[in-house]
Amino acid sequence: MRRTLSLLALAIALFVVPRPASAQDPPPMACPAGQECPMHGDHAAMQARHAEMMQQHEQAAARIQQLQDGMHAASGEAKVQAIEALLDEMLAQHRAMHEMMMGMHGMKHEGMEAEHPDD
Repeated sequence: MRRTLSLLALAIALFVVPRPASAQDPPPMACPAGQECPMHGDHAAMQARHAEMMQQHEQAAARIQQLQDGMHAASGEAKVQAIEALLDEMLAQHRAMHEMMMGMHGMKHEGMEAEHPDD
């Protein structure tokens, strides 16, 4: 029993106690091959793009909320028109997001083709 407790304490110490970084540890932004990642040097631009995307997302969410509130307040034919406006906005936002993601996907492929022109 004492040996089991000792082994358990050792296992906990190995997994819980933080170990100091050694010279063999890769830097936090290192690529698997040990090369610097392309995004590392352009971190400020990436942060700016992220902030812009978050602002666009918040504006889009506010627009959806505005249309949803209008739909809930409406009745009769106005409610049908409000539902149509909400659905149109949701679909437009979905298409815009899809185009943005495809554009990002396309940029990724262009970079890969530049690295591997023989493929």
